[in-house]
Formats: sequence, C-alpha cells, structure tokens
Amino acid sequence: MNFIDLDYVKEIYKPRELESYKGDFGHTLILCGSSGMVGAGFFASMGAVKSGSGLTTLGTYRETFDIFSIKLNEVMLLNLDEINILDNLERFSCIVFGSGFGINQKNEHLLKELLSNFPKPIVVDADGLTMLSKNNNLDFLKNRTYPTILTPHYGEFSRLTNLDIEYIKVNRVAIAKEFAQKYNCILLLKDHKTLITNGEN
Repeated sequence: MNFIDLDYVKEIYKPRELESYKGDFGHTLILCGSSGMVGAGFFASMGAVKSGSGLTTLGTYRETFDIFSIKLNEVMLLNLDEINILDNLERFSCIVFGSGFGINQKNEHLLKELLSNFPKPIVVDADGLTMLSKNNNLDFLKNRTYPTILTPHYGEFSRLTNLDIEYIKVNRVAIAKEFAQKYNCILLLKDHKTLITNGEN
C-alpha cells in the first residue's frame, strides 16, 4: 500500500505557471443538490472551487435555482429544466454526480447517459451510487475508457456489492480491489482511513 501523507502530496504537487488563467485549469460540472439537500450541492461546488478547478458550474433544477444563485458566488449555474445538459457537455472537463441530487427516473436516465457517452472523468457519489446499485446499472461502467471514481461509505458499498457491512470491513482491501477491477473504476471507500484503489494499486 501507498499512504497519502505530506511527503506524498509534496511529490505530486505542481505549482501553477504564473502566466496562466482560469481556463487553463479545467471546467467542472457539478450535478448535486436538490430541494432539502442544497448543502450537498453547495459543498460539492465549493470543493471543486477550493481544490483548483478553473471554472465550476452547478447544474440544478428550477426548484433550487434561485437558492443556489444566492448561495454560490464563485460558481456558475445551469437550469436543468431549461436546457438539455446532454447537448451541452463539450465545455466540461469532468463531472461530479449525485450528492443530494435526488433518486428518480429522470436522474437515473441522466446518469446512464453520462456513463455511456461522456468521454472524460466522472465522480459518482451518494444518490448516484444508490442509482448505480439498481437494475445492473454497474454494467455501464465496464466499457468506459475515461476514469470513473466511485466514493461510497460502507452502507453504499454494501448496496453496490450485496455484501454485509461487517464482512466488507474485515476484507475491505480484497473486496475493494476486486470490485474496482471488475467494474473498471477507481474506488474510494470512505472510512477513518479511506481506501483508494483502481484494482491494482
């Protein structure tokens, strides 16, 4: 195992060129947050901003659009009831999907389309993981050629694997590696010592 500590971070950290601007550092699309769960969209968006995304856009539905307009000063907004996001993906470098986004047929269809057709990295969290655990949706991951990062806690990983939580805890390294290999993804299994694996490392 490799451990993410200060020395590791120093090794991979790349200072930014002084002659640069926000467009040099990617454009993250956040599909998170819904009525009663605006905090999820807020924190996901600010996480992207604070970790270095040059541009960040939150896609939200009409019911929360005005709330996010007031709450997010640094983040651009798209009203998902007014545009077809699937026709407007070319400008984005990566997508974060699922935190508090709501579990429904419309969002499940959107997730399937993104996994099938978005040729760039996708992070799937929370409600997105719950939707992946239904109806063999995990199979959508197998043919992706760009990184797909899943970020479950033990309860969500139990639903994804149909394994008991206590069994996962005892065997988490082997199960996580096997899952990541099988479904062609990077798995970030949350714990007090979070485990990250691509099935090999």
